[in-house]
Amino acid sequence: MDPRHAWFVRLKEALDDSLKHVTLTVQPSRACLRGRNPFTVYHYTISKPGFRWAVDRRYSECHHLRKDLLRHFRRTSQSTLASFLAPIAHVDFPKKRFGEDTKGVVGERQLKLKKFLRVCMEVRATLMAYVVVYQHRSASVLIVILDHLDMFLGVPPQLCDAERRLIQGFLSLLQHHETHAPLPIPSLDAKATRPSSLDDCAICLGDFDDNDAHRRAMPQGESGKKRKVKVALVTGYTGTGYHGVQIQENVNVPTVEHAVREALFKAGCILESNYGDMSKIGWSRSSRTDKGLSGKLLVHGNRIDPVSGRIAHLPDQINAYLPQDIRVFTATKVHQSFRAREDCILREYEYFLPLSFLSSLCPPEISADDALKTFLETLPKFEGIHDFHNFTKQRRHFYKLEAQKLLAKERRRQRNAQDEVVDDATPDEEVVEDEGDDIEAEPNDISLVNGVRKTLQRHSRSIYACRGALVPDVFGEPFIHIHLTGGSFLFNQIRCMVGGAIAVATGAMAPTLEHVAAWPTHFASWTEKFNETTDERTLRVALEKVLADDASKAAYSDRIVREARVIGDAVKVLPRAFSTVVCIHFGITPGAYIADAIAGLKLRILDHSLPVDATQEDLLDYMSNIGLDTLARMGRTGM
Repeated sequence: MDPRHAWFVRLKEALDDSLKHVTLTVQPSRACLRGRNPFTVYHYTISKPGFRWAVDRRYSECHHLRKDLLRHFRRTSQSTLASFLAPIAHVDFPKKRFGEDTKGVVGERQLKLKKFLRVCMEVRATLMAYVVVYQHRSASVLIVILDHLDMFLGVPPQLCDAERRLIQGFLSLLQHHETHAPLPIPSLDAKATRPSSLDDCAICLGDFDDNDAHRRAMPQGESGKKRKVKVALVTGYTGTGYHGVQIQENVNVPTVEHAVREALFKAGCILESNYGDMSKIGWSRSSRTDKGLSGKLLVHGNRIDPVSGRIAHLPDQINAYLPQDIRVFTATKVHQSFRAREDCILREYEYFLPLSFLSSLCPPEISADDALKTFLETLPKFEGIHDFHNFTKQRRHFYKLEAQKLLAKERRRQRNAQDEVVDDATPDEEVVEDEGDDIEAEPNDISLVNGVRKTLQRHSRSIYACRGALVPDVFGEPFIHIHLTGGSFLFNQIRCMVGGAIAVATGAMAPTLEHVAAWPTHFASWTEKFNETTDERTLRVALEKVLADDASKAAYSDRIVREARVIGDAVKVLPRAFSTVVCIHFGITPGAYIADAIAGLKLRILDHSLPVDATQEDLLDYMSNIGLDTLARMGRTGM
């Protein structure tokens, strides 16, 4: 008889018993991402002897995890795996609903998702015991599922290592047991001693001393078993001497990523088999110029901080093989689905412009001081959500993509129409294609509609801060310090924004300051170069159209908001993009705090603490008077 079954049963009993000592609490809160409608985040706090950690999960994340596990459950040919995942299929999981979360929906999900997470922990314990006992090829699928569960539950790496180490120790005792005397169920007291003999066996799956971890940590450079984890690197570099950031395999030129890849390989963080194709380790960057990279690296698990996720000594190890003009500042463990570009919600830039450069462009009638004042007054006009199609060199590319999308849609429509004709035709009938329906035609130019540029969602960007200040002495010369914060930026957008402000300050563009940010949306008369002459009449007509359109849209938006406040529609009680306005007004970056404050403000509007006709300025004044902390607390608690 295979003794492993008995070993597995005993380990399973021990792990099931350990789960009785685990406490799990769930607290919902409201959050908002990039100006979108608020959603609910469930804050889980998990405690067991010697460990306590927290993890935030949305309902959609729980839904996707269960969906992935059910896919394994239904497709597997292994009855053992199916039996392990069966509790996931049978758990009472909340149904997917559309629309804003109500208190009833949140309450139901809070209760059922708590049960779901506990079931996930039970399944994890079963898989862990099975993987340790049955060490063969079929366990590889279970390891993948285990890693998925560990990442979802946010299990601290130290706890994973401690559990596996103690399970291995208990298994060794079982394997060397020569008598048939019954073994005691392993103790889970955090103060229990480590197993020394089989007759007096105790195992604590939650007992892990941080000091022990520090003593067991390998010194820098020492070889040892590593595991692959997803890591985010915060890097900085001086671009002089490099041909951009991205690796250029077909061109023998130095790039920043090439130097980083070489350093990672020499530091033992990537295998030789993955060196030639960084996609194998999920390599990504926050942008071509930003200070953010991520990928799956080989690291020592006991060097990962369980709270912050920071990986000790890794930046120093990588920097040892990097040139002085490239540095890694931090290395942090992130979730497996992390993508640097998509998960980067804010980008911050600082530019330094010599005052002498601005002065050199001033005509005789404009003094350098006046130009500086106008320049600094112009920059904040870019703040908000605007269409920046005229502030990028890629605008034609985006229009071409949009035209290709429309052409592909037309091709599908024509093919579907032809298929319908074929289906309706008799065998003797012939389908003749109309000569005018050339589905291979080139896409039309859709950038202009009635002399005005067509707006595309791709060109819309949120700018949370765009300010400037004079720095009198930078190595003996005055500079203008420009600080920008935004969700994302188009190609060359910041350079064009600064150039546009310079053009206004030096008189190359009409100084209609209150409409600077509206230029890129409406003015088809925009010229590529600032020194070209602009048709003033065309500019004036376009500006009048802008004012009329803005007034019409504002009136319509005000009517929708007032109606929503009367009928109690929580989705529309605030003006569009109000969260962005709040971020700009209070100088706070978007995130859960702003989302909670917005949710609290909605509660005050719905209970009629604010008048129905309260304007945007009235709302901002109210938020200033009552305090963002108070509103955020209201939004989190729903009271």
